[in-house]
Formats: sequence, structure tokens, C-alpha cells
Amino acid sequence: HYSLGSGRRGRTYLTVRDGGAIFQSPISWFTQKNGWDLAAGYEADKHDRFDYRVRQACIYCHSGLMAFDDADSDQFSQVPFPEESIGCERCHGPGREHVERQRRDPRGGDDDSVVNPAKLSADRREAVCYQCHLRREQTFLRAGKSLFDYHAGMRFDDVAVTFVPRDQSPGNVATLVEQHRSS
Repeated sequence: HYSLGSGRRGRTYLTVRDGGAIFQSPISWFTQKNGWDLAAGYEADKHDRFDYRVRQACIYCHSGLMAFDDADSDQFSQVPFPEESIGCERCHGPGREHVERQRRDPRGGDDDSVVNPAKLSADRREAVCYQCHLRREQTFLRAGKSLFDYHAGMRFDDVAVTFVPRDQSPGNVATLVEQHRSS
């Protein structure tokens, strides 16, 4: 039903079944290999067809808005992705106030309703990137929170506690934010 990824590095495939559950194909296309291989999440010796269940946390960084029948479940609505691509709000905060300002005065001007990460403190600026670009060992949501409670300008720690690998040496750094920090 859906392909996930731009194709620059690769693409994996998703199907919707069981009343809104999303499952990943056991094979993905890898651009650098110019071929198919076992998809992330599947083990080489055990890869039944489309049995890897895609959870909210798995797909959060790979799509824009997602719609669920219940915010606490992984049962997606009939239209699971009202916004398939990552949108402006992921890095610049909710846009409602910005849109209303533009409708009132389309000439623009200084608009503080949009988060400019360059104007944030270091921890809040990095949090904008960390929401997706952080090599994690494990992430635990704070009580009563979901990933969707994070908005640009907040500290990511206000939504989740994240454990990162102990070895952060330059050769083992996996993400852009970590590379910037180590440089």
C-alpha cells in the first residue's frame, strides 16, 4: 500500500491489514547495492512474510502526520497518513498561528510564530534534530506523553528519556547531530 523512503538510500514497503495495523515487507530496495535485501527489523534466519508490525515510534521519523483510531495504539485510521511527507511543522513548530498571520497580513514581516532553530538555545536547537536524528539504544516516553507531544522549541527530554550508546567516538557516530557535536 505504501513505499517508505526517498530512494536515495533505499525504499521499503508497507501494507495495511487487520483493521488498520501496518506491516513491513521482509525485503527492501537498497540503492547503493542496486538490489534487494532483507529489510530492517527482520532477522536473517526468520523472516515470515509481512509479519513485522510497524509501530508509531518506527514510522514517526519517516512520515508527516499520522492518524490513529486511538492515540495509545498502533491501529492506524482508514487514511493512515494525512500528510505523507515530513512537513514544515516537524522542525518549525505548529503552523496555525503562522497561517492566520499570513491571512491577516500577507506582506509578511518578522514572524515569531514560526520556530527558527538557529535562534534557540543549543539544547532546544539540537532537540529539533534529535527527534529523528539520534542514534538511540532505547527511548522511554514520559508518563502520559507521545512522540507527537514534542514540538520544535521544546526540550526533547520533556517528552521522552533517551539512552544513547556509550561509545560516542567519531568513528562510531551515526547521525548528523552527533557528528556536529563531536567536531
